[in-house]
Order: sequence, then C-alpha cells, then structure tokens
Amino acid sequence: MSLLNERFHAAVKHHPHKQSLLTLELLARQTSNQDRLNALTDQALKKLADIALLGGAVCEWIQFQPSLLSTLELPCPGHDDIQASVAEIAKNKVDDWEALRQIRRAMTLQIAAAEITCQNEEVPQIDSRQASALLSTLSSAIVQTGLEWLNLTEGFAVIALGKLGGWELNYSSDIDILYLSESKNPDFENRARLLTRELESAKAPGRLFRVDLRLRPYGRSGALVPSLAAAVKYYQKQGRSWERQAFVRACHLAGDADVGARFLKEMNAFVWDNKVEASSITKLVKLRERTAKDVKNPEAHLKQGPGGIREIEFVVQFLQMLHGQENESLRAKETCAAIDALANSSIIWAKEANALREAYIFQRSLEHLLQLKHDREEEIVPGDPEQRSILAYPFQMDLKSFDEAFIAHRRFAQSFLADVLQTPFSQSSDADESRSFQDAILQQDPKSTAGIQFMQDQGFENGKVALKNLVKLGHENNPLLAPSGRARTLLAGLAPTLVEAISKTSDPDRTLKNLTRAVETLGAKATFLQLLLQKDDTLKIFIRLAETSDFLIQSLARRPGVLDEVIDRLQTNQRVTKESIDRELALALNRPDPHLGLTNMAAINTLHTGIHDLSGRYNVQNTGRDLSFVADGLINGLLTLAYRALESRYKDRPRTESGELVSFAVMAVGKLGGSEITYGSDYDLLFIYEGNGKTPDGTTAQRFYHHLVQELITFGSRKEFGSDLAPIDPRLRPGGSKSLLVSSLSKATRYYAGINKGENAANWERLALSKIRPVAGEVEFGRLASIQILKACEEGCNEGLWKNIRTMREKQIKSREARNLKVGPGGLADVEFVTSAFSLSHRSDYPDLRKANTAELIMALRQHDFLTRSETQGLLTGYQYLTTVNARLRVLEGQPSALLPKLAKAQRALALRLGYVDTANRAEENFLEELQFQRSEILRICRGIIGREESKSQA
Repeated sequence: MSLLNERFHAAVKHHPHKQSLLTLELLARQTSNQDRLNALTDQALKKLADIALLGGAVCEWIQFQPSLLSTLELPCPGHDDIQASVAEIAKNKVDDWEALRQIRRAMTLQIAAAEITCQNEEVPQIDSRQASALLSTLSSAIVQTGLEWLNLTEGFAVIALGKLGGWELNYSSDIDILYLSESKNPDFENRARLLTRELESAKAPGRLFRVDLRLRPYGRSGALVPSLAAAVKYYQKQGRSWERQAFVRACHLAGDADVGARFLKEMNAFVWDNKVEASSITKLVKLRERTAKDVKNPEAHLKQGPGGIREIEFVVQFLQMLHGQENESLRAKETCAAIDALANSSIIWAKEANALREAYIFQRSLEHLLQLKHDREEEIVPGDPEQRSILAYPFQMDLKSFDEAFIAHRRFAQSFLADVLQTPFSQSSDADESRSFQDAILQQDPKSTAGIQFMQDQGFENGKVALKNLVKLGHENNPLLAPSGRARTLLAGLAPTLVEAISKTSDPDRTLKNLTRAVETLGAKATFLQLLLQKDDTLKIFIRLAETSDFLIQSLARRPGVLDEVIDRLQTNQRVTKESIDRELALALNRPDPHLGLTNMAAINTLHTGIHDLSGRYNVQNTGRDLSFVADGLINGLLTLAYRALESRYKDRPRTESGELVSFAVMAVGKLGGSEITYGSDYDLLFIYEGNGKTPDGTTAQRFYHHLVQELITFGSRKEFGSDLAPIDPRLRPGGSKSLLVSSLSKATRYYAGINKGENAANWERLALSKIRPVAGEVEFGRLASIQILKACEEGCNEGLWKNIRTMREKQIKSREARNLKVGPGGLADVEFVTSAFSLSHRSDYPDLRKANTAELIMALRQHDFLTRSETQGLLTGYQYLTTVNARLRVLEGQPSALLPKLAKAQRALALRLGYVDTANRAEENFLEELQFQRSEILRICRGIIGREESKSQA
C-alpha cells in the first residue's frame, strides 16, 4: 500500500481539496480494486483523481463495476468508436440490457474523463459541446439497439427533441423523444412501452435514460405511438407556440429513417413556414415569465434561473423562428451553432454572439459537473463555498473568479433576453386590433389593412402613409452596422406605446414623419429603439423633438451619425459646457476635414441643447447660454481656419516695428453678447484690432484683418448641409456696411463716443453694444477693448436717449407687422431697449448694471430702484414668455423670424407645442389671449418707464 499511497498523493498533489484523496482511498479499500489501481498508468490515475474530486455517482459506478478503471487508459472515443462499440453489443448480446448499461457507463466515464481532466497542464481534451455531441451519439446508438431487439426498425421512428434533438445531451438529461409509426399499430404501442421501461430501468447504478414523452400530440393523454399522419395533423391544426419552438431542435434519432424524414419534412411547414406573430411572442414571453416565477432559489438555478441555460435557449430559438423562414442557414439545431448562424447572418452582433456562447458553454459545463456528481438533472449551484470551489477546479479558477464569471455570464444572458424580447413584449396588449397592428410591424408590411386602420383609429389623417413611415423605423439600412431584424422586433413591441404618444401631439402625421426622417440616418436603429423602450422619458423627449422642431430634425437627417452621438450623451447624462465645447473644438480642428468637424460639433451640441430645452429640462436662459457656447466655439474654430487659409499668402500676421503682433479680437454684441441667442440667430460680431503694423509683404494690419474676416465669413456661410454654419452679421461695425469689416480700437471708440464729425454712432447702435464681450482672438485685448468701447458708448449717449428710444420704437411699430414678436408693439425690443438704456446711462455708478443678460439686468435694475416691483415682475414675466414663444417659433423652422403664424392651424400647433391644454379645443385661443395680455403689459410698462425717464432728463 505504501507505493500505492505515494502514487495517490502524486496524482492529487495538483488538487487544492482533500476530497479527491479521500475518494481514492475509499476505492482502494476494496480488495478487488487494488490490483486494478496499481495497474493504472500515471496519466490514467490522474484522470481518476480528477473524477474522484467530484465523488458521487461516477465513483459509485466504479465501485459497482471495477472493470471501468481500465477504460481510463483509453483515449476519448469518437462518434464512430461509440457506434461500433454499441453495435457489437447489439450483435453479440441480444436482449442484454445490462450490457447496454455497462457500455453506457464505460463510454460516459471515458467522455467525462476527457472533459474534466486537463491534459498538457491546462487544456481539457474535449469541451462540453464535444462531450454533449458524443453523449447524444451514444444515446442514439443505444435507442437504435433497443429498437432492433424489439423489432421496431420498420415503420417505426423515434424523433429526438430538446437537448437530444440539438445533439447536445447532458450526462444525466432526460431524453425528450416522440414515437411515430407509419400507420396505427397496437403492437407498436406494447413494444414502445417495453422500450421505455428498459431505458428507464434502474436495477443497477446508472440507468440508461430517463424518458420524457410529454411532447407527443395531446401530451400524456395522447397515444403513445401516434401515426405519422395523425401527428402531423395535430401539430398543424392545434400546435401551440411552445410546441413550435420545441420542434426547432427536432431530428431523427433512431428507427425507420424514411418515416422520420417524412415527418420532419411535414413539420418544416409548422416550424418555419408560419410567420411569427406578435401574439405568439407575447405568449412565449409570458409563459417564460410564469415558469421563472415558480423556480425556487432562482439565482442559483442553472436551468430556469435568470440568465440561465433555458433563457439562452429560449431567446436563440425565438430568433431562429423569427428569421428562419427566409434564411435556412439559421435552422441549426445545436444552440452554439445557432448562435454562430445568427451572428453570421447579422441578426445579432458578433460580440453578443461571443458573450452568449461563452455564457451558454460555461453553464453547460457546470451542469455537466453537477450531473456527474449526482447522476440526475441537478441544476442548483451549491451555496457551500467548499462545494463551489470543487466545481471551480475543472475550470482552472479559484472560487472568487468562478463566482464572478458565473454572475457575469448570467447577467449578460438575462440582459440580452430582456433587450430582445421581454422589454418589448412583456407589456403588449391582448386586444386583437393591437396584435394585428404589431404583426404588420413585425412582418414589415406597410400595406396591412389592419395596420392602416389602426393608424387611422389613432388619429392619423393618412393611415397608409403613417404606417409606411412607422415601418421604416424598423428597417435597418445596413445590416453590417446593426443586427438586421432586431429593430423590427423592438419596434413591434414599442409600436402601440409609440403610436399612442405620437397621436397626442399637435400634428401626429408630421411628428411621425419627422421622427422617421431623423432615425433614417442612424447606423443602428435597434440601439435607438431599445433606448426608447428602456427609458420612457427619452421616448417623450424624441417625440417632443419630432413634434416641435423641423429644424433640428432636418439637422439630424443631413448629418448621419449625429443622433448616435447625442444618444450616447443622453445615456451618460452629459451637458453642454464651455469646457466640453473647447475639447470638441480641438478635436474638430485636427480632423482631415476640419470644416466638417466644426459642422458636426455644432449640430451635435445644438441638438443636445434642443432636446434639453424641448423636454423642459432647460429654461430659456439655459438654452440661450448653451447655444451661445456653441456659437463661441464655432467662431473660434472658423477664426483658426481663416488664419490657416492666409498662412501661405502672408507667411505671418502683421507686426509692429518692434516685432510685436498687432492685437486682434472678435467681439460678440447684441443677443450673442448677452449669451441669449436662440435657434437660427445671427451672430452679431464686431472685429477690432489695434496697432500699426504690416505683414512681411507689406500688407497693412487693417487690410490683413479685413481679408481674415472675409475668410472667416466665407467659411461660416458654406452651405454643405443646406444652411449657413455660422450666420455672421458684421453690420454693427463703425460706419456700417460701407466700411471695412474690421476697425481699429481707436477709431471704434471715437465712433461710438461721437467725437469725429460724420462718424457718430446712432443711439440704437450704442444700445446694441451695451452687450459686448470678447469671444475669439486675443482674449485680454478683447477684454480691454470691450471696456473702452462701453465707456465710449456711455459718453456718446446724450440727454435725448429716452426720446430717441420712444421715437425709434414708434417708427418700428408703424413699419412692421403687429404679429412680429421682436419689434411689434409690446415686443422683445421694448424690454431690450429700456434695460440697455438704463445700463448705458448708469453702469459707471452701478457696476452690476453691466450685466449683458436681459433677465439678470432686470433684476439688477430692481435692486437699485430703477424699476418698481410691479414693473420688474411684468417685464421679467413678459420677456421670458415672449422669449419662449420666439424660441418655439425658431426651433420649428430654424430661421431668424419672429412672426406669429397667420393661419389658425399653425397657431394651434404652436399653442400645443408651448404646452397649452386643449380644453374644449381652445388651445390656440388661450394662447393668443395670454400672448396679447403679456405684450400689452410690456407695452404699458415700457411706455411708462420711457415717459418717466424722458421727463427726468428734461427736468
């Protein structure tokens, strides 16, 4: 025994557990085993040590049948080896069922040793897929032998379903089979019962198989051996969704091959020719959910728990059924082969296929270990850490790594099922009209009568066009970029909720059309639809976007890829900031096509801001601020491109005689100066330089910077996507449109201060420059220039400022339409002129009146008693209200227009976009009444202020 003990220890020294040694010593105590154990080679003994680590049923087989030890010397049998060995039993030991049990034990032990024993230190000889295939071949050979012994080879066939049908049987799986006969034969029933009894007999350790015949027509109450014709009739007439799914993995196992082939051919129509309907999906999902609820200890349940084996098989078979009608390559029976086929056909991502396959193989391997230990369908991973560490050893993992891998695989599989099926369909309606509508989406049928009627019933004026637009949302343009079919599945589940939400918008047909146009450019529509399914607030945001902004939708449609980026930002809760714009600007300028980089940067951030605005997350000030961040970034980027364009011509910027660069800055004035622009706003800019200098070729600083600004404006006005990238307006420069685009700081200050004859600025120009700030160029120079220009504007304002404002506003009101929200009576201009006039008149005495933002300036004016409490409240409320209305007008078309729509339908649509409740169909009336009230209040208050201040100046 001493030699034997040394070899025992040598065999188990690689094991971290004592269990292997204890089991080996138990086997050695049997006298009949000692000689056999001593005869084993070191390699065979190592195999035995690995098997002994599991203990349990396989070791009981060895104790019962010691001759099994010698099989460990043999290599893993191949499929031909198995068939040959069983065939020899069939021929030489007729009706000896114990001989079949012995060969089953021997072959199973050889296969198990090859799967769980690591050869060459690291890699097992076979993996769980190969082991399952060999076990399936073994079961087929044994059943075939039983049929031969019982004279059931002609006119009688055995069909395999489930794991056996996929040729992926476990060590102790039930075999799901179906008996069939050519025609009804009572004798076949008796012999089939005998076959079942012998297969299940447990007279000695290790029965052949547990047999499950419940998948036959009518289940337990049906005939044990139905005729081929009767079986086909049942499935075609009464077959249910879960039965159809069961036959995805059906194959001929044994018996009459012709009978089996004819039956499976007839069943193809049942499994593959019928389209998968939304109602079927819903039933399958709910059945799966009910089954999962009945599972005890679900987190540890390998088969039925969340993300377990059954869920992976369930979702793979569903995808096969959904797409297998038109693609026969998807009809693979083995699960991993089916996963590969789905990836090869771009139904799922390659990375999803890899993760799903790994999750399935890991859990199947773990299932094998549990079944070898217990010789039954054990499916609960033990909670005891010691027992789990034993299971972790064949994976070459420590316990921590094993537990982490188990959890990670389960989570992925669970999320995959939720993404593909559960989220879209678990809440589907049972109403017939809703199911028929979903079928139209699932089958991508824009001509479906039921679908068209459903859309019309939901309030769409043109149901045919509406359904066509909706179907487009589920069509992936490029299956290489996104899994084909995923989008239409997700859309079919989402469609009822989506259509209901769109039907409540101001113009459902236009909203749906806009949404379709936006999503059409997406690289992966499935990702977008999945986001809408998972996040109800995102669904509302994008419907709101499609309802309220043709401008932003057009921006999306013209720029493929923009929406993908915005979706990523929404998912990660990113915001538009000056710092984020600076980072993106640097990246855009380093692209091969920097102008395109700037275009996409502007589009992404404008859309991002618009979504926050339209969803109610931003107020008008937040929106103006972020849109101004975007404008600032664009101006800086365009200035860089302009400098690059002049490099080859001028070699260097203008320098003074001492070699210093002539300073240059871009100043924002007006709305942009106050960081309160809206969609489609012009960028009012002032271009200032200071210093006498020349370029190396003698070009003056004024001429150089004039050319620079020309280049900047040219870059900004390029219409690659249908509109100006940066609508720059330089008309507020000294001298207006007749002068050069740039001005020296000294000339500008003289102009705004009114020092030079014939070069005096009008008061309205000075008021516009009350909101001035540097946005590009030399920032410090720009800051100093803004101080000097503002001081000049203050000096230039005379005592007739308030009279000028009154006269100017009277002229504007007479010359413009009353429906103009900017310069019409009680318009935005009233508030802006009044507040800017206070700012210019008193900013020297009150530094906080230098605020550029109008709303902030109103509050500062109240603090210094320039406005009464009621004036402050009226102006602030009215200004924010008009700004919001103006923004909703601008975001619709993206054009610099402040005209209220003339048509009642358009007014109604605007009212609904503004959030007016359509009580008694009075949304537009309520809106117009509120608008008239706010404008009247603004006009009353501003006229009162102007009159008061004009009187003070005359006193």
